[in-house]
Amino acid sequence: MNHPPLLLELFTEELPPKSLKRLGESLSQSIYESLKKAQLLSASSTYQSFASPRRLAVLISDVLDQAPDYPVREKLLPLSIAFDAQGKPSQALTKKLVSLGHPDTPLDQLERSGEGKNEALYLNTIATGARLESALQQALIAAIDHLPIAKMMHYQITVPSGAIEEVQFARPVHRIIALHGSKTLAIHALGIDASKQTEGHRFLSSGMMTIRDAQQYESQLESAKVIASFGKRRAYIESELQKAAKGLRVLMPDALLDEVTALVEYPAIYSC
Repeated sequence: MNHPPLLLELFTEELPPKSLKRLGESLSQSIYESLKKAQLLSASSTYQSFASPRRLAVLISDVLDQAPDYPVREKLLPLSIAFDAQGKPSQALTKKLVSLGHPDTPLDQLERSGEGKNEALYLNTIATGARLESALQQALIAAIDHLPIAKMMHYQITVPSGAIEEVQFARPVHRIIALHGSKTLAIHALGIDASKQTEGHRFLSSGMMTIRDAQQYESQLESAKVIASFGKRRAYIESELQKAAKGLRVLMPDALLDEVTALVEYPAIYSC
């Protein structure tokens, strides 16, 4: 059974062009690895990174709403400490069970393992799997903290409560999208609550737009004159330059091609 895809987008002011590709890949890989570690992805899950001048985004396929429950084996105490001389549970054992949130666990449900002085008591429980909303919240904060940003910009933002919050990022972030299929996840970061809102091309589109479903993200943006994929934009520029050259040799070093790709959202080639 396939689960809905997950979309996360940070919509920003124009990002530094020389680091755009690296920022997009870092955010995407970090989010993907965090959700994979939380057991929220399937064996077939893959991610697609997006990076354009005003956005960083990732689309991950086949994402669970909640991870499966899983067994936990917790070592309690050595047997010599867990029981007193009369074989009754010691205060140390009682306190240990209370601290773990299992004060009423019957003794016959505790596992004995080991031999001689190494024999100990173990508690076997079933832990509830992580929920996507909380796992994504943690994953996003961690991803932002580890982005390879050479120089942070410090700015202020008015949060929904009306308070002023100090924020730092590569450039000011205006909107966040967090969609699991068509469902908006309650994610908050950089002083912003997630929604379905983003913007198309600054000049060639009507501006604000609503992403209906995570899977439609790339196609909706393309309709709004934004090629969100860095790789597709780069390939398009290279292909159109070759066509315009009409058999002539085009000088386009990789570094220059990357920088131009990072400066435009909907490239057009002009011949003189």
